[in-house]
Amino acid sequence: MSTMGRILIVEDDPNDVELTLTALDEYNLANEVVVTRDGEEALDYLYCRGNVKTRSNDNPPSSPPGADAARAARARPARACAP
Repeated sequence: MSTMGRILIVEDDPNDVELTLTALDEYNLANEVVVTRDGEEALDYLYCRGNVKTRSNDNPPSSPPGADAARAARARPARACAP
């Protein structure tokens, strides 16, 4: 028996998040969905570096672009919080 994995969505536009969640819901997926607003929050979640925060601005200057965040996550395979 396999365990259901989590789905991590990294998106700063609330409308896109809503559309994505609606599409996932239409397929009746049982996976847990975690939504983060930018690359920094995604890495915080993946590496358990505190709470995932909600940002009030679209692209904070300290936040790595999505591609950079994905490369950083792949470069460090040991993810304590992520399945």
